[in-house]
Formats: sequence, structure tokens, C-alpha cells
Amino acid sequence: MSRDGARCELPIHLGCYLILPLFLLCFTWTAASTCAGAEDDPQFGGKSVSQWVEVARSDSDAEQRRKAAFAFGMLGPQAEQAVPALITLLQDSDDEVREAAARALGSVGRGRPSEVAALVKSLDDEHPSVVEAAAASLGEFGPAAQPAIEDLIDAADRFIDFRVPIESLCRIGEPAFKPLVRVLMDAQRPERLRIHTATALPRYGEPAVEPLAELARTATPALRSKALYGIGEIGPVASEVVPTLIEAMQAPDSDVRHAAAYSIGKCGPEAKAAIPLLIDALDDADRRVGDDAADALAAMEAELEPFIPQLIECLLEEDAFVRHHAAKVIGTVGPAAQSAVPALAEMLREHPESEVEAITAFGQIGPGAVSALPEIVERLERHPRAATAAIARMESATPKVVDRLVKLTSREDPRARVEAIEALGEFGEAATPALPALLRLLEDTGSYEVERWGSHGITKRIERVTVAESVPAALEKVGAAAIPGLIRALSHEEKSVRRLAMEALGRIGGPREAATAPLVVALSDDDADYRAAAARTLAAMGPDAADAADALVQMFLADPERNNRVEAARALGQLGEEAVVPVLADGTQDPDPEVRASAIQALGELGPIGVMSVPALVAALEDDGHRAEWISDHFATTAPIRLDAAEALGKIGPPAREATEALAETLSDEDGSVRVAVALALWRIDRENELSLPTLSAALTDSHQRTRELAARDLSALGPAASPALFALIAALDDESWIVRSEAAEALGAIGPAAADGTLELIELLLDDEEYFGDDVRRSAAGALGKLGAGAVPHLVAALEHPRLAVRVAAADALGEIGAPARPALSRLQALREEDYVTLRNATAKAPQSIRGASPDRF
Repeated sequence: MSRDGARCELPIHLGCYLILPLFLLCFTWTAASTCAGAEDDPQFGGKSVSQWVEVARSDSDAEQRRKAAFAFGMLGPQAEQAVPALITLLQDSDDEVREAAARALGSVGRGRPSEVAALVKSLDDEHPSVVEAAAASLGEFGPAAQPAIEDLIDAADRFIDFRVPIESLCRIGEPAFKPLVRVLMDAQRPERLRIHTATALPRYGEPAVEPLAELARTATPALRSKALYGIGEIGPVASEVVPTLIEAMQAPDSDVRHAAAYSIGKCGPEAKAAIPLLIDALDDADRRVGDDAADALAAMEAELEPFIPQLIECLLEEDAFVRHHAAKVIGTVGPAAQSAVPALAEMLREHPESEVEAITAFGQIGPGAVSALPEIVERLERHPRAATAAIARMESATPKVVDRLVKLTSREDPRARVEAIEALGEFGEAATPALPALLRLLEDTGSYEVERWGSHGITKRIERVTVAESVPAALEKVGAAAIPGLIRALSHEEKSVRRLAMEALGRIGGPREAATAPLVVALSDDDADYRAAAARTLAAMGPDAADAADALVQMFLADPERNNRVEAARALGQLGEEAVVPVLADGTQDPDPEVRASAIQALGELGPIGVMSVPALVAALEDDGHRAEWISDHFATTAPIRLDAAEALGKIGPPAREATEALAETLSDEDGSVRVAVALALWRIDRENELSLPTLSAALTDSHQRTRELAARDLSALGPAASPALFALIAALDDESWIVRSEAAEALGAIGPAAADGTLELIELLLDDEEYFGDDVRRSAAGALGKLGAGAVPHLVAALEHPRLAVRVAAADALGEIGAPARPALSRLQALREEDYVTLRNATAKAPQSIRGASPDRF
């Protein structure tokens, strides 16, 4: 990410060209690199900047000069003194040196006139990779590169990858808009260049509508389709060109029709004049056109009711795709489409391949489709998930229907049994009559293989799962009625059943005191893993498990397995019992660092009632031990125990005031994460503490990423009290770490309306196009905008059109958070309410309750 917040996108082939040598170079130098040295002369690869400058100026070996340029680029702004040397290297006789210098200048420089001029000169270089590197670096300068606009325009035709100059021009900003339009409309320019321009121009929003519409009317099919897609990306504000989109829907070229249907859908109800054409397009010869026409119709939900008769006719077509599209669109109309129920029922009977689509539509119509209930119940065996969802939405989960699903749990195929179990769970409390069957299924050892993705979707593995493993989740949804049966299951002869019963009890809320006695027995089992499972369940039960305190203390003191002692400590921390404090305080001196850490954490969880442990926790501020800290299911690092001690004192709060002097002394700890934890603890103990906020603000620029992450997270915990750190948090939205950016956004949201100065930066973060982990950042940005107030509404409405589901859901939630000032979003939320994605349906159903003060049914 550049310093102005824009993100650089290297062309694919150029990125591959650069990444391998850079990786090899970094690998070779890792042992000798310090990446930071004296403040005035930082180091990389064993040399300071001044030493690398000397290499760049005088070394006769081109490879060494290239390494010097690379070093400057890796150091970024820290190597600012190397700018003159880099400008000189742009004239080097070796093309690889010139390329490395051009790329490094974008990282090191600040867009001064001399830097811009030097890169502009490199746009005339004879080597294409140098030209592309120079263009990319001009983009890094953002608006400061405005003097280079015409040079980039003139040079654009010579690029191998046209995305490079267009991306750089877009990053320069508003001054580049009209020159880009000139490129777009110039028929003498290469078509691929104009296509990339049409793809990029929507970033400018509404001003781009008119030139894109003109291109959509007059250009070649390839350009027309790109221009039409661009209009769609701009969204509802492009509704003024609906006539152009309607005209394009009738084009002979299917790519053009496809793009037009897509864009009409993005314009939403404002494009209602296109509804008849869209219905006709459901049976387009190009299936893509039919798909997008159906999506576009679904976006016009409120305008579709008068067209139900035409859609009913489509339900009777021989073409299955047309039927499916029509059923999908009818479903989006919801209860107002009740007149389509007979035709949907006929489709259900006559066309087995369309059963799921018909059943889904019945569910969307709701109770008005109850006449179809017998037909749906008959198909429970074939389509348990779709049928169950429909029945639930029709509010028709009768005992008879539940009984049918129970019978399906006896099917031979273990996958089918799991589907039936999951379907019963979807009925929630209505599935109470199925509890005996579900509890019996805790004994079902049938199994099958599934593919599972690891953390962040990076790795995939094959696992064998049993039918019984699906039961706890279903019982959790059924609720407290399952508790008595689960308590009885704790005495089952099979340990696997008892273990699953423990899991289910841990997940269900409600009175569970009666489970304590059998769980205490389990704490003495010969199986170490089983003992740990019992401790975890008792921890989940919290104060309900208070009678287990003595047994958990014994386990903490005497269990031969370290992990079990840790689990016992965690459970003790959840009981809310003051009597366990002395035992845990003694545990802070245990020889095992993992056990010490768990005791300290448990004391923190007890909160103010753990005040007697303050002396022990103060002593732990000097503990030099470390514990494991799991970052994901398969990766762990270490964390200092001093951090846990500081956090525990903070959770005890004002009663721990005697620890403030020791905490203040610990602010000089060599570990940044400890300093951050201490600062938060001081604030929690004394809201007037003058050391907390300056320490947390300074930590946002710490050289260690983890320290910055924790500082942003802890500032979020301060809520409005973190407002003095406002501008430090805004700056952190540009941090190289996605976690820091995400935490900083959440901290701004926690500050609330007082953080309005960060609105523009949060919007930029929301619309950022980072691929990896970007959804987390965008969700945080949307959530923060929702807490800043009415000024964020237009941007959140636009985010409802974002291609990523996570962003659309977050934007809907944020609009609901804003409440009444978000009324302009109601029509778009309505259009999204019947999306295929459950999370989005839920979000767009809940938001209006806050906006209009109404139940979802009135929406």
C-alpha cells in the first residue's frame, strides 16, 4: 500500500519476473540483514544506506548496482538520502539496474518534481520492463505525479501490459480523469488499451457514466461489453442511462447482452423499465444472459408484482433453465407472489429436475404457500435441506413433519442421516419431539470422508467424520429442552457418547447444575483427553458448575498432564468463586510456564473478586517465562507471561490500585506487547492515568507488527476515551499489516461520532481491493462507518453492491447500526433481502428494524 493509501497492483507477468529474484536475494541475505540500524543510516543486507550509495555510484559490477537499488527499495522512505543515486541509476547502461532503480524510486521517493521528472524520462527507455517500472512508481506518488499525466498517456500504447499506465493514472486521481476519457474515446488507440481504460474508469464514480454510455452505444462489441460492465460497477447512480442498457439488451452480440443484463441489475429498481426485456431474456440462447437477467429481476423485487403473470408463464416452459430462473425471481417477490403457488406446484410435480427451485420459492413466499406443504413433505427424503428451510419459513414445522425427518435419520447412507439431523436442527425448538431420536444418534458410528480447508483457506485435508458428530450442533439449536437427556447421556456406557454429550452441554445455554456431578466423576477418568473434555464443559457451564470447584482444584494441583492442569485453571476462572483465588495465586509460581500463565489468566477472568491475588500478579510482572500462543489451528508463537500478569491486573480493575507503581515501572519493558498490556491495565485501574494513552498511541508506530496490532486492539477497548489517539489510529489504517488496519478501523468505530475525521480513510479501506484477508479489513471498516453516523450512509449504500459477500453483509449491518438516518438505504436493502446467501438475507432483514423501528415482516 502506498503512503497515500492506494494499493499497487503489479501486472502478473512483471510480478512473477520480479518476485523470484527478490525472494532469492532476500533468502541469501537473511542471515546478514538487519533491515534497521542507526536511525540516521539504516542498514540492509549488512550495509548501511551510505555504503549502498557508494556501491551505486562507483561499483563496476552491474549486479552490485542492482542490489544497491533493490536495497533502497526494501528500506523505502528510510533510504531517502539515496534518491540522487537512484536518479543517476536510471541512466545506467544495464537495463536490469535501470528497472530496479525505477521501481525503488517509487518506494523511496515522495513525488518531488525531480523524482517525477526522472521517471518521466524513463518512460522513453528502450527496455519495456524499465518503462513499466517507471510508470508503476509514478502511480506510487499519487497526486504528486500529476505533471506526468500526459507523458503516461503518450507512452501508454508502447506498454506490454496496458494495465500499468492505466492503474498509475487512476492513482494520480481526479486530474487524470479527462485524459483517460480521451484514451477511452480515441478509436486510433489499441483496443486492449481502451478496454483496460473502460475497466478502470468506474473508480471515478458518477462522472464516468456519460463517457461509458457513449462507448456502449458506438464501439465494437468487446468495448461495448466492457463499458456496460463499467456502468454496472458504478451502480444505481448510473440509472440515467437505462435507455442505453435497454438498447444493449437487444444487441445481436451475446457478450453485450450479458453485460447489459448485469448492469441493469446493478442499477436496481431504478431500471424497472427493463423488466419486460429481462423476462424475455430468461430464455436467451446464451445461458449467461439468462442468469444475469434473473439476477437483475431479483434486484427489482418491489417492482415485479405486476409481472407475476408473465413469470408464471415461464414456470411452464419446457426449458429447465427458464423455469429455474422464473422460480428464483418469483421467490424474491415473497408473499406478494402467492398467486404463483399453483404453477409452482405443477412445476414441482411435472419436472423432478426443478424440485429444489420450486421448494425454495415456496419457502420465500412463506405461509401463503402452505397449500404446497404436503408436496414439500413428500420430498423431504430427496431434498432435506431445501425442504426443511422452506417448511421453517412457512412456519409449518408440525409434529408430523418432524416425525418424517426423524424417520429419515434411519436411512442407510450416513451422509443422508447427517442431512436429516442438520435439518431437524434448523427447526429449533419445534424439533423438541425429535430429541429421543437425536440423543440415540449420539451412538451412530456411521462415517464418511469430507474435504476440509485449513486456516484462511490455504490448505486442504481429507477427514473422516461420524454421524454422531453432527448431533451436538443440532441439539444446541433445539435448546434447553435437550439438557435432561444429555445429562442422562453422561452415564452412557460408551465414552464416545459421553464425550459428545459433554460437547453439547457446553454449547447449550440454560440450567445445567445437574450435569456437575457426572462431570466431576469424569475428571478422575483414566483417559487424559476425556478429563480435559470434562473440564472444558465445566468451564462452559460457568457459575452453574460451582459445585465442581474442589474437583477442579485437585485436577489443577495434581493431574499428571500439563494440558489438563491448564484446562482446570481455565475452568476455575469461570466459576466466579472467590474461594479458588488462593490456589490460583499459588499457581502463579508453578515451575511450568504454561501452568503459571493459565493460573494468571484465570485470576484475570475472576475480575474484582481476585483482588487478593494482586501481590502475586505484581510479582509475575517480573516473570521472564513464555507460553505458547496459538495464531491458528496449526501455528503457534510465544508470548511473555508478564503480558498475562498485566492483563489480569487490568481485569481486576480499580481494586488493583496498589499495583499501579509496579505497572508504571513495567512500561519500560523491552517487549512491546507487554508495554501495551500495561498501558491498558493502568487505564482500567485508573481512567485518569496519564501514561496509558500516550503509550498506546506511540505503540501504533512500533517496529514490531504484533505490538502495533495489540495497541490498536486495546485502543478499541477504550471506546470514546481513545479519542486523543484519533489521528494516530487514522494513520494506522495505512499500516502494512491487515490486522493492524482492521483493529484500527474497529478502534475508530469504538470512538464513535467523534472519529468522523477518519470517514474518508475508512471509506477508502472499505473499497480497497486487497485479495488476501481483505474481507476482514473491509468488514471492520464497514462496522466503523456504521458507528460514525449519517455521513457514512451513501458510502455504505454503495458498498451493498460490492462484489464480495462479506462486504455486503457488513454494510447492511452497519446501516442498521446507524438507524433512522439510513432510511435512504431501505429500497436497496429490500432488493437484497432474498439473496441466495443466508448471512446476507439475515442482515438485510434485521437492518430495517433499526432504521424503521419495525419488525422484518413489515419491511
